[in-house]
Amino acid sequence: MKSLVLGLLICAAPVLAAPPPYELLVVAASTDSVPAILNGSSDEEDALNVQICDRLRLGLPMDAIQLKPAELKKHIDELTRDELLREIDGKLTPTFPILHKADAAWFRALDKPAVEATVKAIEAKKKDWEKRFREALQLNEVKARSLSMILFGDVLFDRWQTKNVRNEFLDGYPPARNGKQFYAVGLEKVDGSTASLGIYTHAEPHQGDYWVITYGNKRPQDPLVGLKAGDVQPLLQQGTVMVGKAAYSELPALADLFAPELLQILNADRAKLVAAYRASPYVSAVSFPEFALWWYHFYDAEVVDRLIQDKVIEVPKAGYATLIVRPD
Repeated sequence: MKSLVLGLLICAAPVLAAPPPYELLVVAASTDSVPAILNGSSDEEDALNVQICDRLRLGLPMDAIQLKPAELKKHIDELTRDELLREIDGKLTPTFPILHKADAAWFRALDKPAVEATVKAIEAKKKDWEKRFREALQLNEVKARSLSMILFGDVLFDRWQTKNVRNEFLDGYPPARNGKQFYAVGLEKVDGSTASLGIYTHAEPHQGDYWVITYGNKRPQDPLVGLKAGDVQPLLQQGTVMVGKAAYSELPALADLFAPELLQILNADRAKLVAAYRASPYVSAVSFPEFALWWYHFYDAEVVDRLIQDKVIEVPKAGYATLIVRPD
């Protein structure tokens, strides 16, 4: 889901009744598009900022937050400066969705017919997608099958597809906040997951000229940690698939190939989503593009879960898929 995705987690240690831990996701064209309070800050700081915003949203006291009054005011002032908080009807309100488990269930159930239509469309052309994927990456059937989560999740919905969805369904980025255009969401953190509450995400840590692509909703262990620069042999010996950059660069075309069908399904239900947005508690503070982008990620998670259930996707033992991209 990204031009740039910053996945941020961990919670500030509570003193009183424990608030839930938080995770923050930001989607932007570049780091220059990310507000100063989020750009380069630590996981703990970002989670703390979500906690502050959530307690303001819910009208909860701030005494559960381990900050001196002056430090708390500094955070609130910075969040307000970057328009992550705005005063609406006399109350400081976050301008991005903050979702708890119940909210996630609501988003997932918002458009079941779209999920069904998408699953049906993919399964009707399953063999064709698998063939195109094998040919693009120059893999045999066994290796390609081990990457079915990347094909039917990352490629068709996330890594490059989000750009198509953003441009042709959401009409671009949401309105600028303090001159920055980006998407953000705060999520109640679930242990052992990345992009909590069932959202699937793409990540690509680098080591030298090698990329390690991971995709899933389980928190991946960075397989490059502890390896010497460029030494990927231990990963290959464990069965991780490696392809060249030229082959990997063929995959955006598969995302684009699926885009017309996907966008037809999404746009057919735009009126339903707009109505849900207007009736939601987010309407006064969160833009429709931001609301709809995060709905999209719950929707595609529902589709991926169904494809796993129908055995279209084979989930690796680790719970997420891994692909090494080598320099050609």
